[in-house]
Amino acid sequence: MVDDFVQNQTNEEQKLSTILESIVEGFFACDVEWRFLYVNAEAERVLGINRNEVLGKSHWEVFPQTLSTQLEHEYRSAAAGKNREFEYYCESRDCWLHNRCFPRKGGGLSVYFQDITSRKRAEEALLHERNILQSVMNGAGNSHLAYLDRDFNFVRVNHTYAASCDYRPEEMIGKNHFALYPHAENEAIFARVRDTGEPFEAHDKPFEFPDQPERGVTYWDWTLSPVKGETGGVTGLVFSLFETTSRKRAEKALKNSERKFRRLFEQHSAIMLLVDPLSRRILDANSAASKFYGYSRNDFREMHVEQINCLSPDELSAKIKQLQDQRVSRVVVPHRLADGSIRTVEVHVSSICIKDQFLKFAIIHDITDRIAAEESLRQSEVRLQAANEELLQKNDELMQKAAELATTNTELSNEKYLFEAVMEALMVGVVITDKTGCYLHVNKAYTRIWGCQMKVQNIKGYTCCKAWWADTNAPVAPHEWASAIAVRERRPVLGQVMRIQKFDGTEGFIVNSASPVYDTKGDVVGSAVAVQDLTELKLVEKALYESEQRLRLFIEHAPVALAMFDREMRYLSASRRWSKDFMLGDRKLFGAFHYEVFPDLPERWKEAHRRGLAGEVVREEADLYERADESCKWVRWEIHPWYSLSGDIGGIVIFTEDITERKQQEMQLQTLNEDLEQRVKERTRELIETQHQYLHAEKLSAIGKLSASIAHELNNPLQSVLTILKSLSGKTILKEMDLKFIEMAIGEGNRIKGLIRSLQDFYRPSSRRKSLLNVNSTLDLLLLLHKSDFKNKRIQVERDYAERLPMITAVADQIKQVFLNLLTNATEACLQGGTITISTRQEGDKVAVAIKDTGVGIKPEQMDHIFRPFYTTKPEVKGTGLGLSISYGIVKNHGGEILVTSNGGGATFIVLLPISEDTVFVEDSVM
Repeated sequence: MVDDFVQNQTNEEQKLSTILESIVEGFFACDVEWRFLYVNAEAERVLGINRNEVLGKSHWEVFPQTLSTQLEHEYRSAAAGKNREFEYYCESRDCWLHNRCFPRKGGGLSVYFQDITSRKRAEEALLHERNILQSVMNGAGNSHLAYLDRDFNFVRVNHTYAASCDYRPEEMIGKNHFALYPHAENEAIFARVRDTGEPFEAHDKPFEFPDQPERGVTYWDWTLSPVKGETGGVTGLVFSLFETTSRKRAEKALKNSERKFRRLFEQHSAIMLLVDPLSRRILDANSAASKFYGYSRNDFREMHVEQINCLSPDELSAKIKQLQDQRVSRVVVPHRLADGSIRTVEVHVSSICIKDQFLKFAIIHDITDRIAAEESLRQSEVRLQAANEELLQKNDELMQKAAELATTNTELSNEKYLFEAVMEALMVGVVITDKTGCYLHVNKAYTRIWGCQMKVQNIKGYTCCKAWWADTNAPVAPHEWASAIAVRERRPVLGQVMRIQKFDGTEGFIVNSASPVYDTKGDVVGSAVAVQDLTELKLVEKALYESEQRLRLFIEHAPVALAMFDREMRYLSASRRWSKDFMLGDRKLFGAFHYEVFPDLPERWKEAHRRGLAGEVVREEADLYERADESCKWVRWEIHPWYSLSGDIGGIVIFTEDITERKQQEMQLQTLNEDLEQRVKERTRELIETQHQYLHAEKLSAIGKLSASIAHELNNPLQSVLTILKSLSGKTILKEMDLKFIEMAIGEGNRIKGLIRSLQDFYRPSSRRKSLLNVNSTLDLLLLLHKSDFKNKRIQVERDYAERLPMITAVADQIKQVFLNLLTNATEACLQGGTITISTRQEGDKVAVAIKDTGVGIKPEQMDHIFRPFYTTKPEVKGTGLGLSISYGIVKNHGGEILVTSNGGGATFIVLLPISEDTVFVEDSVM
């Protein structure tokens, strides 16, 4: 009786151990002290631990990095009596785990976890593709892009398409295309593409918007491409349009030149040969080929392919025939170098036409080192397989020892209940069968996966489970099920991927595994079967596939020049318009390096690419692109970065548009503007001729009345005063002090008389005759006229005259007018007082006069206008806008220059006048 009880316990224990070892989920159990009680093989593999080393150790001792994390919180909640289910990212193993935790009787917890990294990454990739797709659609510039379902309802549209239809993008989702724009012919085309799966393309097709009659007849290039699912059926349509109304008048065809190919051939770093396909004679080789093989280019032109190829004539002919039949585009062959060494090379061959002669163009890559590395890797894999088999054998031995040690476990009485709890808690479907294939025990997960409770009496009964192999789509026979093989061949069978029809009529995908169950004598008594539901993962993979197809079609058929690059500037995709606009023909661009495809790109474009890869949106409305073949065209371009799911920049998207015709029109407009500017200059010369008419009027408006009043009112009374003073000075009865006062009065009177005479000379109409002029004396006279004005406005005057300054030849009254205008402007600029500094010096063959003030200064935007006639910064009542214009004309007519600077806190005017040919130096004048 006791023996039977022990025997039953042992059988239950073996069943539980077999189930836990055969399931595709990881499992471990801990006691109340968090010590590991059991770890199955899947947990050992996923967590990267040795279960014999961790048994009896604390979980937190083995995994200290999980303390204070979500994992610790969930585990402690489960141990406290709450079932927990959650997803967790394991940084140490770089994988995602789906965890389910249950409290154990007597304390502790049981943990089931499953590696869901593939599903998570597939979901991330799907979201990433959708984000890229929307980014490409919205950044496609003038392209009109839309995705429609089988009933022609809008699923996704970009901003350009929606704006053309006078909608916002979100307003168009769900609307029917032909409900908005009825068109019987187009609707028939859409239906044919949907039903046949064959794309349609139209060029310059006319169309009138029924809701926008003002646009008239428009012309469009458009393509309609089917999007197919995994089964080949059409699931939707990609509709891309580009308006060609203006292009019909401006489109020009461009051709590739032989010089471009020759330049690429000569300068490219890859090994290249040109070969006559009939005679197999080497016609030419580039510098890279000469360097690699050790032959000069002249030597190559006298050689045949057989001289460098190590294959026998028959083998070489077979390789060439494969290339000619286009069964392969490249071959791997041994080549002999000039020094006799043999290298394994990969030869890519294509046809090219040069001067109406079809030649073979070969690009050669040395793969000797790669072949050696691959052979080393293969040998390493063989050794790894042998080590793995040895490890499995040892693992079986350890498992047998663990089973023997488990008989001493004090919790054997709970194993039967633990077995039932494990079966029901597993998300993986589990079935226990006997030797004939009869179902003995089925858990809830298995029932859920198949859609009903099943009872199978033998292996033939497996025909009730309708299943097909996922890779071949052939039906699964009863003897092919994992449980049948496990019993028949006494070995585990893992990873059978099947498509099944559930008993509720729906379809799904599963992974079916089984392991034989042995009794204590080592005989097979049945099998343990584990079934994992892959339906959700397959749906995600299908959605990802369809998203990738849509993105590829959007880019390929976009009616604009558009290309997508990775961070290394290698092509990920490019539109047909890109290849057409840049004359690339049918060249395969995927993976090509952009700067090898376009070796003549200007450095400013490469810098723009680097800015885009740094996260900047870069655009240029008009840029001249000069090709190596001397062809030129104007382009408008934009560069947008695209981002990966992690938020990092994955690369850039480049859009370009040919605007050559528009630029030609702008250049014509510029020519007209230049003609107009020339006419303005001619009119300006006419205005200069009338400048002299304003000169005398400006002088009269400044102080004309003052000079006339002084001359008339002061001259006669002053003469009488001087006569009286001279008479009094002859009296002998005057005291000595009185006599000195009278002499001083006479001296001051004579000075005033001289001033009046100078004023009369200054304001007398100009004779326009040049004479020698002392600049320092002239400035002293003008300062005397402003003396009272300076005093009233609290302005200090500082003079910095050159000690020996050459005289100039000038019309005196005109030069005085220039200095007077500048002094007047400086005085009016010092609103709250200040300092005016007058400096004179000799600069080469000119005399320089600088008048500097500490007034309000001149604004930068006014600097280019201050010498224009009638332009003034003063109020209307204070200025006419002619003073500086007249001064500028006077100085220019004297062969000089007038310059101005301002730093915001004052202004400095510098007048440069030529020195007289008969140089006369004068001493510094002191007022």
